[in-house]
Amino acid sequence: MKVIPIVTRKKAKPALVQKFEPLFDLAVQYEGQGCHIYQYRNPITDEVDLATITLDLRVMRLQESEDLSEVVSSPDGGEQ
Repeated sequence: MKVIPIVTRKKAKPALVQKFEPLFDLAVQYEGQGCHIYQYRNPITDEVDLATITLDLRVMRLQESEDLSEVVSSPDGGEQ
């Protein structure tokens, strides 16, 4: 019996997934700042075939208010 190795080719992403790439890149940029990305790898294909992006408004508002309070409390902050 002759053994032939299975060659797996990387599948092209569907067109809709490619359209969402800019959103995903933006989510990566703000990850940990109220934006969380969860990716689930398929154990059979080793491909990420499920991803979710969660936007936590509570964290974003808290961070924004902290950023504003730093500007106001800084010696050179605020408007003049």
